[in-house]
Amino acid sequence: MRFTIRPLTSDDATAFHAIRRTSLELAPQAFGSSPEDDRFATIEATRATLGASGNATVFGAFAGDHLIGIVGVTRPTRRKTKHVASLQSMFVEPEHRDSGAASALVSAACEHARTIGCEQMILSVSETALAARKLYARHHFEEWGRQPRAIFDGDEYIDVLKMWRDLTA
Repeated sequence: MRFTIRPLTSDDATAFHAIRRTSLELAPQAFGSSPEDDRFATIEATRATLGASGNATVFGAFAGDHLIGIVGVTRPTRRKTKHVASLQSMFVEPEHRDSGAASALVSAACEHARTIGCEQMILSVSETALAARKLYARHHFEEWGRQPRAIFDGDEYIDVLKMWRDLTA
């Protein structure tokens, strides 16, 4: 399957809002946010966030005009920590998970972090997200820690693994 990876803009707010909501509903154990408390809960908030210039970029994977996957990259603004980017909110629609879109999104996120001067990338991943953990390992992320009981989905507690990647190698 052919797809395109690009940064999202405020013009993509409706599509991003829909896929973000889907991600939280389909994978509640994978995200710290829920549909009820998500910062992208409204189209207006989504449009404002995607339209803002600053330390966060959201990339989208498109199959034609259809947004099939997302990933965010955030860079701290503090002088002592701005060398460390965070990869966040990774999601690819289930029917596109073996298309290579997830790998392309992670590659785009890492390359973007490098181009803005970051030397490493960190992320948090639910211990239950086995496919995501394998994806990150293929992209040279290494586990460095575990936050016990970080997510409570209403039925059970889930540990979150901390991973990092050296972007200078």
